[in-house]
Amino acid sequence: MAAPSVDDNFPQVLMAAPPVDDNIEIAAPPVDDNHKEKLSPKCTKDPSKCRFLFLLRNMRVEFQTIRTSFSDLIDLNSSSEKETSSVETSEIHKNIYDTCSGIITKNLEIIGTLFEENPCISEHGDTVQAIKDKWYLINSIFGNYAKDNKKNVDILKKCVQYLEDEIYLCNIITVPDRVAANLKTLKSGYSLDFYEEFKDEFCSKEQSNEMLKYLARHPAFIDDIIDESQGLILKVEPKKERWKGYLRIVGTLLLGIGVISWFFNSFTGGKYTFSDINLYLVFFSGALFHIAIDAIKSTKSSTGIQFKSVDDWSRWINIKELSIIFGIFLLDLTFIGLVVTTDINELDRLTLVAAGYSFDSIGELFSNRFENILSKKATALKDKISST
Repeated sequence: MAAPSVDDNFPQVLMAAPPVDDNIEIAAPPVDDNHKEKLSPKCTKDPSKCRFLFLLRNMRVEFQTIRTSFSDLIDLNSSSEKETSSVETSEIHKNIYDTCSGIITKNLEIIGTLFEENPCISEHGDTVQAIKDKWYLINSIFGNYAKDNKKNVDILKKCVQYLEDEIYLCNIITVPDRVAANLKTLKSGYSLDFYEEFKDEFCSKEQSNEMLKYLARHPAFIDDIIDESQGLILKVEPKKERWKGYLRIVGTLLLGIGVISWFFNSFTGGKYTFSDINLYLVFFSGALFHIAIDAIKSTKSSTGIQFKSVDDWSRWINIKELSIIFGIFLLDLTFIGLVVTTDINELDRLTLVAAGYSFDSIGELFSNRFENILSKKATALKDKISST
């Protein structure tokens, strides 16, 4: 069925629209960091700020609704097969636009009142003013579309572009607060898929990427780790709670030293003593060197988690706590394997450091070997019990 056209009565705009030459390109005001004010999640306890954020979220929904309506009109007017206009279709879109326009205009008026009554919120005045300016452009340009008998879809496309800017301007204030709220529901080490969680609030993947980069550039919004390459935000414990994880890691390391010392005294026939624990520390330093090299490579890489400050390291240790603890266990197992299979006193310090640097691959060999030994012992014990 041929797509219907839209009649000349569709729809009336809220403001007087000056004539616009279709050949003139109206440049959109740039969306820069001057229109991206910081909003601390703690400030949302202020009722006036809560209402302000609600109004912005509500406006973002209305902008999205109009954008969808305009996109449908572009498809209708771009159709190569046109018949008589459909009054029903025209009225549907007219009602959508008029309803959304009324809500947006009313919300902007309320926000203006909130700014007057609550000066602390007026710090977002630049962004709100940018929203008002673009809203005027949308009304003005769309007014020419409504008067144009030819129904030039380029005008609609320009409006859609401005509407996408409006949606992003609303999100730049509201999304950081919502991200922080979502992260509070996660446990340390778990991740928030930003693209999946907020896919309905952005017009494109590019907008989502820009928002994630903005959050990464302003770490004061959220004290968590952002992996831009995967679109993930990794939950980190608050600073006042992180010391518990650090203590568990240090405790695991000390426990490993105690176990190795006990192993020296009990299973090496006096060949190694507690004084030889320095061999383990040399071996351990190789593993630390491996971690440091990986982190340095990460700072030079354009993907993955970036290490740009000491605090980044503390947060990384927090979310990797369980992996680090398991790594220490594997490190201890690897060192015990070296003691059993070699005379480590004959190994120079550089070789021990190299062994620690590659402990993950060497440890896998020893773990397989120990697994085979334990399996054989268990089989022998099972046969012995069965024969009795």
